[in-house]
Amino acid sequence: MNAKTILLGLVCGLPCYFSPELRADTFIENPGFEDGKANWIFWVAEESRDKACDFSVVSENPHSGKNCARLESTDYARFCIGTQPLPVKEGETYRLSGWVRARGEVMPKSPGGFAVRLSFAHEKTDLIKERLHVGIAGNISRGNLSASSAQLPTEWTHVEATFEIPQGADMLKISIFAYIKGAIFLDDFDLQKVDKPSM
Repeated sequence: MNAKTILLGLVCGLPCYFSPELRADTFIENPGFEDGKANWIFWVAEESRDKACDFSVVSENPHSGKNCARLESTDYARFCIGTQPLPVKEGETYRLSGWVRARGEVMPKSPGGFAVRLSFAHEKTDLIKERLHVGIAGNISRGNLSASSAQLPTEWTHVEATFEIPQGADMLKISIFAYIKGAIFLDDFDLQKVDKPSM
């Protein structure tokens, strides 16, 4: 199997559930969907709720293990899956990585079909202090995702980003968005604390 690698800056935000198992080397519970939908929260934008958006766990050519996630809609829609809020400390550095592919007939909607959002918040207020969006082409933007003409890959493509927790934030919310008509597949998303890169 061929696999391209795209380095991204990553991710997103949402509420939370707990899964019984957590790998020792990642902060994300059920990173490869081997426990089904456990720990993943499904959200659909109000304007997309009549588009038959669906989040399912399938055995359709996973990147590893037995399962992967599928996000699918019958018309152009905006929807996502997210993890529980994760405790962090300002100044810490993390690496988020995962694998993404699209079904051949998938039709991306501007700004590009796929994005990972990182939302940094303060636990006591739940106010978002900063938010990053990252597109499939590696374009990183604060606030709204910048437009991209990049096509979604039909082979498993590695997504990876290293980022620092901003001042005043002690909670990270991760969401993986689809802006599509069709289906994309996700697998092996994990988050690791790493040393700051040397200057």
